[in-house]
Amino acid sequence: MKSSELYEDWGLPYIIIGSGVLIAREEALRVIELLYEKGFYFLGYDAFTVFPDGTRQPHMEFNASFSRERQITSMEVIETINEDPSEITHYEFYFRPQA
Repeated sequence: MKSSELYEDWGLPYIIIGSGVLIAREEALRVIELLYEKGFYFLGYDAFTVFPDGTRQPHMEFNASFSRERQITSMEVIETINEDPSEITHYEFYFRPQA
């Protein structure tokens, strides 16, 4: 299932820019909670600023990457995102079902 389909099923708003399915920072914590609650492997995220004209600026220094073997807790992910600077407005999350 594509991330956009999953977000739709969960009733979460998202935007598509290029090939990326982005979640607003205000919805990020809910997405993380749901991913862990529903049993997904959380593989990381990319951080962006999305401007009013629809362009995006990646923030490579705030991206995170994890493996199936090195999973962190949902609280660790939330703490990391909460520490990100305010200019980050959106995230693209990477995850896979465990089954």
